Amino acid sequence: MGRRKSAADAKARAAAGSAPRKSAIGLSDAVNLAAVHQSGKAVATLKTYARYVRGKRGWVEWTAAQGVPVVGLDKDAAERVAQNYFSRTDCHTLGEDLGGQIIAEISAYYHEQTSCSRDRWVVLERDGVTHTSGNPANSTFVDDAKSTHAKTRARNGEAAQDSVDVLDPIHIRAFFDIYVPGRSLGECDPEAIMLHAALLMGMSFLLRFNELTRLHTDHLVWSERFPKFSIDEPTKANLAQSSCDLMPWPTTLRLDPRSNPVLAFACWMHLRGGASGFIFPAFKVTSGKMQVYPTQAAGPSVFTALLRRLYGPCGVLDAGELATHTAKRSGCQLYKALGQPDVWLMIKGGWTDPSSFMRYTPLCNRKEQRFAYHRPGSW
Repeated sequence: MGRRKSAADAKARAAAGSAPRKSAIGLSDAVNLAAVHQSGKAVATLKTYARYVRGKRGWVEWTAAQGVPVVGLDKDAAERVAQNYFSRTDCHTLGEDLGGQIIAEISAYYHEQTSCSRDRWVVLERDGVTHTSGNPANSTFVDDAKSTHAKTRARNGEAAQDSVDVLDPIHIRAFFDIYVPGRSLGECDPEAIMLHAALLMGMSFLLRFNELTRLHTDHLVWSERFPKFSIDEPTKANLAQSSCDLMPWPTTLRLDPRSNPVLAFACWMHLRGGASGFIFPAFKVTSGKMQVYPTQAAGPSVFTALLRRLYGPCGVLDAGELATHTAKRSGCQLYKALGQPDVWLMIKGGWTDPSSFMRYTPLCNRKEQRFAYHRPGSW
């Protein structure tokens, strides 16, 4: 019964999200949060990636044209994946990010269809018999294909640029000092209050904006002291986080109200008001007044635009380099600077691939920002 009810709730919410907007909830309405655990699937990103397997020019179509097994686990399976990588990236002329997404989806497809796990691909021959284990998408053939792809694009002057900048506590304090001091909560820019809460929650939970915007009041439960979000929705990496506790940062940062995720969340919920719905709903601002539509989620592009506009005067190097990954990357680097081990970070952030995790851990994306988090005395 529990599963049927959860599925019914998910369908009802999806239908509500597609229905015409209801009347906006006023900012003065009381907060009424339902502690309902839902088990619907967050599949938007997964559907986007699925085309690399089942769509036009995808893995299924390509293997059929080659006359080879779609999920074969013979000794040549890994080489076929590398050949598809070369073909799908148009002979290594398309972006490396696209190549990584293709391999990730093929790996997930193999795991789904054969239960071969995502372990390293191994081929053993003994007494004339060939044995294989692991996932063909995680092999030296694929590694070599990725390396050649990167070198080819670098020779052509098209090397991939990691252009997502991070924010450190100095920027967050500057933001707070510009948009909050000397005003009551009702006098503050509601968009600034919403962005402040979203950024600190994304940093605390290690979520991108496109994941954060899916948080619903049905996810919200309460621990003894702090709010907790109970989540079982897979991210694009097909992982699930069972719960996220919203807590102040460790060390002396917890004493600074400007960087406190719990306080930022409470302020936003006070302004948001209303009944059950998305934590960060669609909204409309008219003459400085915000109306929210809790049955519809705000898009991640809304937060990216706000981030670039409102953090422009806060000392960032280039506000145009802030993006949907900024919150997760900033949180990852802050936790690391505060002494959290890599294993803890990978579990909290839902990483299973060390190479993907390491993309979030460099001290900067650009030389000018290097060692920003090695100056804790200036925080």
